[in-house]
Amino acid sequence: MATQAAAESLSNLMLNEESALGIVDAEAKLVTHVTHSIRAHATEVNSVCFNTSGKILFSGSSDGTVRAWEAEAASLTPPRALGEYRGVGTAHPLLCVRTSEDGSLVLGTGCDRKCFVWRVGTGRVMQTLTGHKGKVLAAEFSPVMPHEVVTGSSDRSLRVWDVMRGVRLQTVSCVSSCNDIAAPTGYDAGFVQFASAHQDGAVRFWDTRTRRCVQELHGLHTEQTTSVSFGGNSLLTNSRDHSLKVVDPRTYGVLRELRHKDYQCGFDWGQASLSPDGRYALAGGASGVLFIWNVRTGKLQKQLQPGSTGHHGAVACCVWRPDGQGVASCDKNGMVVLWE
Repeated sequence: MATQAAAESLSNLMLNEESALGIVDAEAKLVTHVTHSIRAHATEVNSVCFNTSGKILFSGSSDGTVRAWEAEAASLTPPRALGEYRGVGTAHPLLCVRTSEDGSLVLGTGCDRKCFVWRVGTGRVMQTLTGHKGKVLAAEFSPVMPHEVVTGSSDRSLRVWDVMRGVRLQTVSCVSSCNDIAAPTGYDAGFVQFASAHQDGAVRFWDTRTRRCVQELHGLHTEQTTSVSFGGNSLLTNSRDHSLKVVDPRTYGVLRELRHKDYQCGFDWGQASLSPDGRYALAGGASGVLFIWNVRTGKLQKQLQPGSTGHHGAVACCVWRPDGQGVASCDKNGMVVLWE
């Protein structure tokens, strides 16, 4: 739970969230250095995400908690912890954390087959969504229905939920275990599809309103696809075959393959990220190095080495800040690192 001071800080940051919904995406900057390194959890941090304004960062861990952090602390000031969110019952590892577009809700999913939804700032569970028969590896808020959530599971199904009422609206077979779900925002919000990444190596596209599968891309990867990420007019995929693909979600054609001899995806849910303008592709490797490719040229543009303040274990997830001016990443040792 948040302390009173932290709760007040979180409330102040949330006041800016509504104005941030109309933010115009800026050209992404190539990040070069660590601004903050946080011992966020005692065990693996499997997922991180920013709120829409980029002022708050959430981390989800194998310790069963989601924690909120100040994401824009001054360079000499450690980021403040703004709150902790726990599920009901025995703690199980959380594998995915996401926030609603208006910043009022945060969710966490994981190994206990549940999706917990909390109100940001209170630390209280608002809903516990149950019904999956396997681990819930993925979730995303709907870009067109703000209070709907789509979850993806190892039980080879997607489920759609009304998080205000806590009820399941629909169950859809997705053929293969679902590792990730991504919905378009910002530049790409005109797309009426969301995408899912699967154990069979495929990427599937779904109509946002009907939740029907409109396209399946097979053969993108020779091993399971671990993540999908929208940015600009493109979609980025990551895989355990240690390659990334840039896909046009309008034609479903592959625009670019990204590889490097030193890049290895270390997790079945390893999250790569496309910058909001689609200019850069970011992925964290099993060695703790972050790799940044120029999407237009397909060439590796930057390797961010661990150093004294970076990662010293496999990177599970890395995400761009919504304004494209910074990056957050997390690793198996409980560290969260902010970069600019």
